[in-house]
Amino acid sequence: MKKGIGKVVLIILVIFIFVTIVYVKPNSKKVSVSSVTLYSALSLSNDNNAYYNNLSSSYLDTSVADPTIVQKTSDGCFYVFATDKKAYKSCDSKNWNVYNYNINGNLPHYDYFWAPEIHKINNYYYMFFTLVTWGNGYPFGSTSKGSVYYARSTDLKNFEYLGEVPYGSNYFTGRVDNKNHIDGSLLIDDGKYYFYYKLETRDNILDYQNQQIYAIRLTLNSNGTFSSSGNPQVVMRRNTESNPITSNNFTWHCWQDGNYAADTENINEGPFVIKKNGRYYLTYSIGEYTNDSYHVVSATSSSPFGPFVRDKLSSTNSLNEGQLNIKDFVAGDNYPSTAEYDSNRNSNTNIYGTGHGAILSLNNYDSIIGYYNEYYYIYHSNKYSNGRYVDRKLTLDGVNFDSAGNIFVNGPTVDNQPLISGSYYGGKQYYKVPTSKYTISGTSILNDGIKYSARTTNKSFQTTNKVSISFKNNERVDLTDIWIYGNGSNLGVVSGKVYINESTNNSHTMDFSIRSSGSSLKIQLPSLSEKVKNLRIVFNKSLSLSEVELVRNTNDNYYVLSFNGNGGNVKTDLITLTYNS
Repeated sequence: MKKGIGKVVLIILVIFIFVTIVYVKPNSKKVSVSSVTLYSALSLSNDNNAYYNNLSSSYLDTSVADPTIVQKTSDGCFYVFATDKKAYKSCDSKNWNVYNYNINGNLPHYDYFWAPEIHKINNYYYMFFTLVTWGNGYPFGSTSKGSVYYARSTDLKNFEYLGEVPYGSNYFTGRVDNKNHIDGSLLIDDGKYYFYYKLETRDNILDYQNQQIYAIRLTLNSNGTFSSSGNPQVVMRRNTESNPITSNNFTWHCWQDGNYAADTENINEGPFVIKKNGRYYLTYSIGEYTNDSYHVVSATSSSPFGPFVRDKLSSTNSLNEGQLNIKDFVAGDNYPSTAEYDSNRNSNTNIYGTGHGAILSLNNYDSIIGYYNEYYYIYHSNKYSNGRYVDRKLTLDGVNFDSAGNIFVNGPTVDNQPLISGSYYGGKQYYKVPTSKYTISGTSILNDGIKYSARTTNKSFQTTNKVSISFKNNERVDLTDIWIYGNGSNLGVVSGKVYINESTNNSHTMDFSIRSSGSSLKIQLPSLSEKVKNLRIVFNKSLSLSEVELVRNTNDNYYVLSFNGNGGNVKTDLITLTYNS
């Protein structure tokens, strides 16, 4: 009997060796195998380190200012470009490496390289960037200059310089010898191009135009360059042109409910515009970047040329900025302090001075879920040493829209957060599951997209010791993690049970006990051979929760390996192969 079993095992092993279809990584080279040893089961394990943290040492913490981010089509990785010609690459949105690129051509002389922005147009990546010549003192000196230029590349590595962005002409009154255009940003709207920038100039005639944000329509020519159509128009201003502010007055004005209402901010910069459901959203920075007054605000319009109206909160949850009852897009701790020194500042535990960022729009595809959009805001925040400003660093948070279409940032966050959807980590690709695809029994609060960390919109909380989740339309999803968000307080040690696929033939139960260091908690699910249809989480105590997010990874790829007798080694996520020549 034992000999019979041995023969069966031998036959199975021989068949296995010469079968040509097994699991290996995609795009692997064909290898030759004469013997195979199986070291691990044919299942993927979920990685408990699949997250990022804005305060973590593993997250980019070097000097980074005015960042923009783009996902490269060919490799799916993320690329950050920033002031001082810095760039970084990450495929997992957690660990970043320095990335070098070139702009080839006859660029004008410059002393500073500021605020690059990247857009994919046809088969090219277009970069818009500000070059500043300091001269006898920027921006007021007569020999200083700041302007936006552009270049393009097919590989995000080697850019071809194309020239200065065309701004139109004859739109200034009075002297025009000291005009500076900086912080350029492009909106692509159904094949039309709109270019936004900040005007930075100071003299008695043009003072009221200083710090205003302009927009101009551009046309993409057949040779890849841009030309302007018409003249620039003001989309965010500090006062009416018929009543210019004196050069010593730093009271700013913005369009609010049909009037120019007083504000107390002295900077207008870093514009960025996106369009969603027919509404245009303008984000820009105000305040002084070296202290806690620096922050980002948002405004909306039905036209790319405005007027843009500053977004407001309801009277029950307002930051009460001045008299306007307007809200911030993202603001840090200690806002709106303008103190040069504050001994309580600690940028290792808090986020301060948030500003000048860009929105990453992702159009993700899932074989079950289909196409869906996600948005992230990448921006810089201040680093302090001994209570004083020393530098800026990269910060990243999710962007969402409430049921009324209001835009907000789920941040700034200091807790662990899910990776950007589409990130590759540990050989797997991670995606957030859209909240529209699942329901949470008895409530809509916990999947409305608003976490406690969204400081600039109304939030609701639910106190409960259990959460029941089911997917709509009987869908099943490969789930990796369940993210639980509290009400801002430390969740502490949380334990309990997760019941998976109840009332089915493939039900599972898992115990968990996790110590949270903040207001977020990641419950890592076990690797399962089947997809998840429903979940029930029972906690050991009642928790005040603001949101529940689900994350999945792609673990169902098929791989191919060929055998023909040569030696070598192969290790995959699924199995380890050893073979002899």
